[in-house]
Amino acid sequence: MIVVAGHVDVAEQDRRAYLDSKAPQAAHTLTETGCLEYAFSADDVHAGRVRLFELWESMADLRAHLATLRAAAPDPSPVAVLASEFRVFEATPTPRPNPRLSPAAPVAAGAAARPLARRPARRRPRRCAGPGPAPGHRGAPPRRRS
Repeated sequence: MIVVAGHVDVAEQDRRAYLDSKAPQAAHTLTETGCLEYAFSADDVHAGRVRLFELWESMADLRAHLATLRAAAPDPSPVAVLASEFRVFEATPTPRPNPRLSPAAPVAAGAAARPLARRPARRRPRRCAGPGPAPGHRGAPPRRRS
Protein backbone atom coordinates (compact mmCIF):
# COMPACT_ATOMS: atom_id res chain seq x y z
CA MET A 1 0.00 0.00 0.00
CA ILE A 2 1.29 3.44 -0.92
CA VAL A 3 0.49 6.61 1.05
CA VAL A 4 1.04 10.07 -0.38
CA ALA A 5 0.81 12.95 2.08
CA GLY A 6 1.56 16.55 1.34
CA HIS A 7 0.44 20.13 1.24
CA VAL A 8 0.09 23.04 -1.12
CA ASP A 9 0.40 26.63 0.10
CA VAL A 10 -1.70 29.31 -1.57
CA ALA A 11 -2.73 32.81 -0.56
CA GLU A 12 -5.24 32.72 2.31
CA GLN A 13 -8.00 34.35 0.26
CA ASP A 14 -7.45 31.83 -2.59
CA ARG A 15 -7.72 28.60 -0.62
CA ARG A 16 -11.46 28.02 -1.30
CA ALA A 17 -10.95 28.68 -5.04
CA TYR A 18 -8.04 26.22 -5.09
CA LEU A 19 -10.08 23.52 -3.36
CA ASP A 20 -12.98 24.08 -5.76
CA SER A 21 -10.65 23.84 -8.76
CA LYS A 22 -9.33 20.46 -7.52
CA ALA A 23 -12.75 18.84 -7.01
CA PRO A 24 -13.01 17.48 -10.60
CA GLN A 25 -9.46 16.09 -10.41
CA ALA A 26 -10.24 14.32 -7.13
CA ALA A 27 -13.48 12.86 -8.51
CA HIS A 28 -11.69 11.55 -11.61
CA THR A 29 -8.71 10.18 -9.68
CA LEU A 30 -11.00 8.17 -7.37
CA THR A 31 -12.14 6.20 -10.45
CA GLU A 32 -8.58 5.23 -11.44
CA THR A 33 -7.33 1.70 -10.92
CA GLY A 34 -5.78 1.19 -7.51
CA CYS A 35 -6.91 4.49 -5.98
CA LEU A 36 -8.35 3.87 -2.52
CA GLU A 37 -8.39 7.45 -1.18
CA TYR A 38 -7.72 10.83 -2.77
CA ALA A 39 -8.62 14.02 -0.94
CA PHE A 40 -7.77 17.69 -0.79
CA SER A 41 -8.72 19.42 2.47
CA ALA A 42 -8.23 22.77 4.15
CA ASP A 43 -5.64 22.82 6.94
CA ASP A 44 -7.10 23.84 10.30
CA VAL A 45 -3.94 25.60 11.49
CA HIS A 46 -2.44 27.31 8.43
CA ALA A 47 -4.99 29.54 6.69
CA GLY A 48 -3.43 29.24 3.22
CA ARG A 49 -2.56 25.55 3.28
CA VAL A 50 -4.35 22.70 1.49
CA ARG A 51 -3.57 19.13 2.52
CA LEU A 52 -3.43 16.25 0.05
CA PHE A 53 -3.88 12.64 1.12
CA GLU A 54 -3.70 9.70 -1.29
CA LEU A 55 -3.88 5.96 -0.69
CA TRP A 56 -2.95 3.56 -3.50
CA GLU A 57 -2.91 -0.23 -3.76
CA SER A 58 0.55 -0.28 -5.37
CA MET A 59 3.40 1.90 -6.59
CA ALA A 60 2.54 0.88 -10.17
CA ASP A 61 -0.96 2.35 -9.72
CA LEU A 62 0.51 5.61 -8.38
CA ARG A 63 2.99 5.80 -11.28
CA ALA A 64 0.14 5.29 -13.77
CA HIS A 65 -1.79 8.12 -12.08
CA LEU A 66 1.22 10.45 -12.24
CA ALA A 67 1.76 9.60 -15.91
CA THR A 68 -1.89 10.46 -16.59
CA LEU A 69 -1.49 13.81 -14.81
CA ARG A 70 1.68 14.64 -16.76
CA ALA A 71 0.09 13.69 -20.09
CA ALA A 72 -3.00 15.85 -19.48
CA ALA A 73 -3.20 19.49 -20.45
CA PRO A 74 -1.80 21.90 -17.85
CA ASP A 75 -4.18 22.64 -14.99
CA PRO A 76 -5.95 25.95 -15.63
CA SER A 77 -6.11 26.65 -11.92
CA PRO A 78 -6.96 30.28 -11.21
CA VAL A 79 -4.82 30.13 -8.09
CA ALA A 80 -1.05 30.57 -7.85
CA VAL A 81 0.74 27.92 -5.79
CA LEU A 82 3.26 29.51 -3.43
CA ALA A 83 4.90 26.27 -2.23
CA SER A 84 4.23 22.56 -2.11
CA GLU A 85 5.66 19.45 -0.51
CA PHE A 86 4.67 15.81 -0.98
CA ARG A 87 6.00 12.61 0.54
CA VAL A 88 5.44 9.03 -0.58
CA PHE A 89 5.42 6.16 1.91
CA GLU A 90 5.19 2.42 1.45
CA ALA A 91 3.04 0.98 4.23
CA THR A 92 1.85 -2.38 5.44
CA PRO A 93 -1.65 -2.20 6.84
CA THR A 94 -2.13 -3.80 10.22
CA PRO A 95 -5.40 -4.54 11.93
CA ARG A 96 -6.43 -1.88 14.39
CA PRO A 97 -6.18 -3.23 17.92
CA ASN A 98 -9.50 -3.58 19.66
CA PRO A 99 -9.25 -1.83 23.05
CA ARG A 100 -12.07 -4.00 24.38
CA LEU A 101 -10.04 -7.16 24.00
CA SER A 102 -7.55 -8.22 26.59
CA PRO A 103 -4.00 -7.62 25.32
CA ALA A 104 -2.75 -10.54 27.42
CA ALA A 105 -5.01 -13.07 25.72
CA PRO A 106 -4.78 -13.09 21.93
CA VAL A 107 -7.96 -14.29 20.28
CA ALA A 108 -7.65 -17.47 18.25
CA ALA A 109 -9.59 -17.76 15.02
CA GLY A 110 -13.20 -18.54 15.80
CA ALA A 111 -12.75 -18.02 19.55
CA ALA A 112 -14.95 -15.62 21.45
CA ALA A 113 -13.37 -12.29 22.26
CA ARG A 114 -12.81 -11.62 25.94
CA PRO A 115 -13.65 -8.07 27.00
CA LEU A 116 -11.42 -6.22 29.42
CA ALA A 117 -12.60 -5.92 33.00
CA ARG A 118 -13.93 -2.48 33.82
CA ARG A 119 -11.52 -0.39 35.80
CA PRO A 120 -12.82 1.38 38.88
CA ALA A 121 -13.27 5.09 38.43
CA ARG A 122 -10.39 7.21 39.72
CA ARG A 123 -11.25 9.37 42.65
CA ARG A 124 -10.08 12.92 42.89
CA PRO A 125 -8.00 13.72 45.95
CA ARG A 126 -9.96 15.43 48.68
CA ARG A 127 -9.38 19.11 49.15
CA CYS A 128 -8.95 20.34 52.67
CA ALA A 129 -10.60 23.49 53.86
CA GLY A 130 -8.28 26.40 54.43
CA PRO A 131 -5.94 28.52 52.41
CA GLY A 132 -3.58 25.64 51.52
CA PRO A 133 0.20 25.59 51.60
CA ALA A 134 2.25 28.72 51.29
CA PRO A 135 3.56 29.58 47.83
CA GLY A 136 6.63 27.54 47.00
CA HIS A 137 5.86 24.94 49.69
CA ARG A 138 5.84 21.35 48.54
CA GLY A 139 3.84 19.34 51.03
CA ALA A 140 5.05 18.30 54.46
CA PRO A 141 8.40 19.58 55.77
CA PRO A 142 11.31 17.12 55.57
CA ARG A 143 11.70 14.75 58.51
CA ARG A 144 14.53 15.45 60.88
CA ARG A 145 16.86 12.64 61.72
CA SER A 146 17.79 12.19 65.32
